Amino acid sequence: MAVPAHLAGEESVSPGPDRFIEAVQVFADQVLEHGRDRYGEAHTPLFVDRLEVRNLAAADKRSNFATQQNLMRTLVGLTALTGEDRYRDAAEQAAAHMFAHHRSPSGLLHWGGYVYIDLESGEYRGPRNDEHSLRGHIPFYEFLYEVDPEATTQFMRAFWNSHVLDWGTLMFCRRGGTRANWDVPMGRLWDHEYEDPGPFIRTRRTLAFIHSGTDMIYAAAMLDLLADEREAWTWGERLARKYVEARHPETGLGVVQYNVLEAIRSLPDGDGPLPTVTHYGDRAKNQFASTGSSDPQDEDYNPLKGKIAADGEPVAREPWSLFRGSPRSIYQTNALVQLHVGEQLGERGQPLVTWTVNGLKAYAEHAYDVEDDRFRPMWADGTDLTNLRLPRTGYFGRKGELFTVSVEHAAMLLSYARAWRLSGDEQLWPTVRALAKGRGLGDFGREPGGAAGMNLKTDHDDPRTLLALLELADGAADREAYLALAERIGDNILEQRVRNGLFVSSPEECLAMVDAIEPLALLAVAAARLDRGDQMPAILPLRGAVLLGR
Repeated sequence: MAVPAHLAGEESVSPGPDRFIEAVQVFADQVLEHGRDRYGEAHTPLFVDRLEVRNLAAADKRSNFATQQNLMRTLVGLTALTGEDRYRDAAEQAAAHMFAHHRSPSGLLHWGGYVYIDLESGEYRGPRNDEHSLRGHIPFYEFLYEVDPEATTQFMRAFWNSHVLDWGTLMFCRRGGTRANWDVPMGRLWDHEYEDPGPFIRTRRTLAFIHSGTDMIYAAAMLDLLADEREAWTWGERLARKYVEARHPETGLGVVQYNVLEAIRSLPDGDGPLPTVTHYGDRAKNQFASTGSSDPQDEDYNPLKGKIAADGEPVAREPWSLFRGSPRSIYQTNALVQLHVGEQLGERGQPLVTWTVNGLKAYAEHAYDVEDDRFRPMWADGTDLTNLRLPRTGYFGRKGELFTVSVEHAAMLLSYARAWRLSGDEQLWPTVRALAKGRGLGDFGREPGGAAGMNLKTDHDDPRTLLALLELADGAADREAYLALAERIGDNILEQRVRNGLFVSSPEECLAMVDAIEPLALLAVAAARLDRGDQMPAILPLRGAVLLGR
């Protein structure tokens, strides 16, 4: 790996980016040859979701276009860098087919968190295949709009129209409502009156999860940017503000939803396992507000037992639970999308940048242990749950299980790096520095944008770290140093994550997602080296996945 002369101590010449582009071409060629629909009576331009690494056969015959948006970005980016139209053409054919054959009269596409297309039968299947849901999928709207501007605009409008249940309070449902909703007629949409209620909205059964809210915020921004529909962003900003208003007033820590559930059924008697469905009200309140022991020496110690917030409600409430996957939704997916939207909207998007930067600073202050390079499970009031166990079985796990938090450090580094680039806030740098050091990248130093202690021999291979380095390169005085380190990680990806032309996150994996982020990251570093970064699609979903479930 060639490195800058001032870091290597000798003259060196960086190799060209062709190795990265060629690897992505091999991947794309494999997907185009083996991943297209060859099943059922009529073959289509659609792609399967996964391929077997060993023989490149389809792992199953599922196609979920919502979880193939990174693939679309890869194909479009590859054409931009190589000039070979066949990659973009394949993406356009798949998108056009979705619009022509898998769009409801209202404009919704049959894709997302609960439904996929069985390519063999052509039927829609999944746990809730009559309901629409996007959950951090972040569609490639710029491309879809180029393929069919009318259908893309109609989809984004229908997305909001079918998911918002009460425009006065901006209460929405992640499942597009409480009934089959593909043919919901277009209502007044942006002409509704907004009452601007404060937190927390009381609802029954409906949950305004931030992973779904992020997709709605993004769609509203894209309607503004692509279709010049300014009213859409008025509502998108209102939705983003709802999550900010519900943050804890003292710590500034974020929320996974801005509503609280009211019970429509009474909890069963006794101290056995609690029901986990929404009929019984706030699952966190049921599981933690009054259970366990107030004695720190007790194995069932619960520091939130009986703890009441300033609004008179228990601190233990679902929106304020910063453990399990909640921080990932708040500080990874939502943070990255809102920072991107804020940048794209310019001055009108500055509130999003400010809100997101403030949220990330609060999370670093209260949850990140610099010495141990770990994020603590906690409540939004700052109560640390490290090494504590669940006092009762319920929605958040079984009694006796340790509280855990599922955040991915490389993705967190990307969030903090993008926030630092856009804001220049020096308070973010210590977290950037610590997260980079924890990923084996060396010590960037105390001064923001520093590069003196980089480890250019690292074996780290996470593509999200590579993307973080590209963010830092654009904000640092020594851009070359960060690009050199990004290239090193790119080479590590080629060595450690490529199997039979496909990308896997570990050697043990036998299935490969066509929506992998690795090829996008490699294209991004190649484009940076060619000074063609402006031709690359924005990289927002951080991992390909078949998102099917509750």
